[in-house]
Amino acid sequence: PVMYTDMIPAQVQYTALGHLHRHQELGGGRGPVVYSSSPLAYSFAEADQQKYVVLVDAEPGRAVTVTPVPLRTGKRLLRPRFTRVDEAVEWLQQNPECFAEITMQTPAYLTSEERRQLQQVHASLV
Repeated sequence: PVMYTDMIPAQVQYTALGHLHRHQELGGGRGPVVYSSSPLAYSFAEADQQKYVVLVDAEPGRAVTVTPVPLRTGKRLLRPRFTRVDEAVEWLQQNPECFAEITMQTPAYLTSEERRQLQQVHASLV
C-alpha cells in the first residue's frame, strides 16, 4: 500500500517507518517521518551504505527532535576482484573482519584445491 505523509494524523508527533534498509527522512509531515535504516547490511547492494539508529526526543505538545546516530561497528561487506588465487588468499588473510564476496577472473576454472584454499583462509567468505 502507498502512504503519503499528509495521511498521518495531526496528533502524531513522530512516525517511524520500516522496511527500507537505508536511512531516509521524508518531508511534508507535521512531525518527523523517518526510515531509520536497518542496523546491518543485508545484501552486497548495501555494501557502501552508512547504517543508523535514530534517537528520538519527544514530549507531549513539543516539537520532536530526531538525531540519526551512525553505527560504527559490524562487519563490512566487501567485493574485491582478483586474477590470481594467491592475491585473493593474501587479501583475505589481511581482511579477516569483513564479509567478502570475491570475483575471480581466471582463464580456467578454479580447481577444488584452490577453492578449498580460499574457503579455509577466511571465515566469512560468501
